[in-house]
Amino acid sequence: MDMELPPDLEPIIQAASEFASYPGVVNDAAAKDFLDQYPLPVLLSMLQLKSDVPSLEDALVSCLDRIFRTRYGSSLLLQYVVSIQAGLQANSESIRCLACKSVSWIIENSENKGSAVKVLVEHSIYPLLINCLVAGNEKTSSAAVNAIKNVAKSPEGIGIIFPSSSEEPMQLKSVASHCSSLARIRILALIKELFSISDNVASAIFGSNLLSLFEMEINESNDPLTVLSALEVLYERIGMDKIYMDCNK
Repeated sequence: MDMELPPDLEPIIQAASEFASYPGVVNDAAAKDFLDQYPLPVLLSMLQLKSDVPSLEDALVSCLDRIFRTRYGSSLLLQYVVSIQAGLQANSESIRCLACKSVSWIIENSENKGSAVKVLVEHSIYPLLINCLVAGNEKTSSAAVNAIKNVAKSPEGIGIIFPSSSEEPMQLKSVASHCSSLARIRILALIKELFSISDNVASAIFGSNLLSLFEMEINESNDPLTVLSALEVLYERIGMDKIYMDCNK
């Protein structure tokens, strides 16, 4: 039997669904018009009702995804870091994925990326991104990788991802030692992605001895598929290392 929606939710679900399915690229004006009619705090609060109203989550996540891709929508996100923090801890994969994307959109569209990263760090966003990376489904994990790559594009972000102390719980080497084989492969893939961002990030990876994780995975795993995945990533890594060395001769 279909659930009867509260009267005040029905028009919001319909409007969000129509906005999400609107053909073409959504511009700033369209995003602003929608949020003028349905304020962002209301929409974010509505997401908490998804267990009672299953159709609401799908409509709102798709709608907000399009809104936050605009410069206007992304400019509002830093005001709602607490909501992003909650989203990264949600049980719903689609909400966690949207929250990871939101971190990327904040940094990508910020004029001062360092300041944006500082705000995210103050709200403990990075550990939550790591959790989405290792424990999320494929889409959430991919969105987390992109968010972490954006964090790494500022000196403040590099300091968080590559802490000076090897005892830090969020040090990638430490995280890899306490997670599943799939999660370790995801961390290796993240390291490969991070290496190509900048010379500073590459130096931080070398300085943290993170490339030793590839060797450890190959030597210690009893799973042929896991070893093959590690070899594949390492092969790509060697190719990138050669390019890096040639460019710095």
